[in-house]
Amino acid sequence: HVFFPRNAIVWLSGLVAFTGFVSEGSVIDWGAHYLTKTLGAGIGTSGLAFGAFSLSMVIARFTGDWMRETVGDRRLMAASVLVSATGLLLAGFASTPAIAIAGFLMAGFGNANLVPIAFSTASNVKGVAPGSGIAAATMCGYSGVLAAPATLGWIGEHAGMDRIFIGMGLLVLLMLAAVPFMGRTVRKADRKDASAVSAFPENI
Repeated sequence: HVFFPRNAIVWLSGLVAFTGFVSEGSVIDWGAHYLTKTLGAGIGTSGLAFGAFSLSMVIARFTGDWMRETVGDRRLMAASVLVSATGLLLAGFASTPAIAIAGFLMAGFGNANLVPIAFSTASNVKGVAPGSGIAAATMCGYSGVLAAPATLGWIGEHAGMDRIFIGMGLLVLLMLAAVPFMGRTVRKADRKDASAVSAFPENI
């Protein structure tokens, strides 16, 4: 139970983290290659794939806590999924490097808060020790970091680099199904603490 919590929310959070890390890795590892080999961009331009994605992620991460407190975890995650998926699909279907770079910029804004929300959820599940929950979600998430580069490279080599980002966009879009289960949860049955936030806050 310590190493493998018997709570579906923990593992769902891990799946969200896995998806966030894999989609992030697809841009970091293969974005520049896609711009040069598929869209014919120059070496200097190809670096903008990673640059645009990283810039938007930094901006969204710095404002992430404020957005979570303002609109709530679930609304922010739903918006993040839609923005990330749209950006990745735009990059995958792009006909020019400029369009692809714009897609990567958009994807960064969406990707930035997926993993933080997933880890926060996993560490605040009722009945699960915080360390156990975050460890399980982290294991799932970082397995994506290990699996993504070679797997996506193989797919790109055999099916085309554009399919990587189209596939990632669709995978991220599936995470909309996890939105109702994400967010801060109460660990203890005692709800006397008025500051506690339930798993499904009415104001979110």
